[in-house]
Amino acid sequence: MRKRDPLIRSLKYWLSISALVMWVSAGVELRADQTITVRSGNGSLGSQDSQVHALPYGTTGDITPTAAQFASAQTAPFAYVVAPYQTYIPTLPSDASARWIATTPNLSQGSALFAMPFQVTDSTITTASLDFHFAVDNAVNGVFINGNRISGNSFDGDYHTEFRFVRNDIAPLLIPNSTNWLYVNMSDYGALAALVFSATITTSNGGAGTQGISPNHGGNVGGVTVRVNGNGFQSGAQLKLTGIGADIVGTGTAVFNANILTSTLNLTGAPPGLRDVVVTNPDGTSNTLSEAFTVEQGGAPQTWVQVLGPARIRIVREGTFYIVYGNRGNVDALGVHLTLAFPSTLASGLGFGNEVGLVTSATVGPTTFVTVNLGRVAAGSSGQLPVFLTASPSQPPFTIQASVRGQ
Repeated sequence: MRKRDPLIRSLKYWLSISALVMWVSAGVELRADQTITVRSGNGSLGSQDSQVHALPYGTTGDITPTAAQFASAQTAPFAYVVAPYQTYIPTLPSDASARWIATTPNLSQGSALFAMPFQVTDSTITTASLDFHFAVDNAVNGVFINGNRISGNSFDGDYHTEFRFVRNDIAPLLIPNSTNWLYVNMSDYGALAALVFSATITTSNGGAGTQGISPNHGGNVGGVTVRVNGNGFQSGAQLKLTGIGADIVGTGTAVFNANILTSTLNLTGAPPGLRDVVVTNPDGTSNTLSEAFTVEQGGAPQTWVQVLGPARIRIVREGTFYIVYGNRGNVDALGVHLTLAFPSTLASGLGFGNEVGLVTSATVGPTTFVTVNLGRVAAGSSGQLPVFLTASPSQPPFTIQASVRGQ
């Protein structure tokens, strides 16, 4: 349990949203993503974790691991699967299979470096992401892949609620077709020390000969924006659906590189049924995925939002909150505006800018409002906006509100 720092308690968040963002996979050579999920607590209660190693530092406090300590952690004894202390959350809401671990069966105090291997089978990695969920006593002081810290701030945590780091830029940290290592650096400030985590690593452009498209469906009442992963895309490539009825040609097609393009398909009034997905380059080369996309009758956006962050934050230390939003529907949402509201007495910073949409902020009385014009948010997608808040010693309990309007 935390002994050192005074805490500011944050109340439960009020949620309401209507937004989306979306993706698809296809290409001149289409590839399926590899998804790897690793978690703590691989074993029965009281036993040693069969996969997660634990290297105690022998002291408390914030410690930055050295290259030698990363290497030592790979052969360190395995962590212990432990019962959560009475003030801990029982497990992660996002992954009930994850269990608490510690360096000893009785949750002895002390900072530690946890290490877990995972296998990447892709021979080529174009893009990769990490979705890391955790709770900790007292803090995660860095998440590392193969000894390299993930981008941005990865110092956060508490044991009362679930936290989350999402990074979409981890491809350079991974070793293709090899064993990789995920490290979680735990800071302890005295008394008890424990950690629970679940990590999903997704790589694209792997598994030669595999094919996939996601989302693979859309309603015939609007547009659906798709992202296509593959090989050999050329500037000016076009995407279309063929099969039942007239061809549906994608608009606003953008080729980001030889492996990724996006396009919007107007499915309004299209007959329901299976379609072939065809990508054609300006030089005439093309590839077809047969019956890979389904046009559905009707549909609508189904948007959602969730505020993720600590139930408590340490005073004068930055706490990270994520406004996570998505669309479970089968059509894009248009004209989407996301608004955040929090007390103006908090020092704040945004982990995003106008690249996600025009951002405006204003302070009205005791409240700061941040509005993001997201525009079109695609079907079947999700996104997240990091917000950094710092509380003064006199800060009372506070709430963060998130809402979205659109059509």
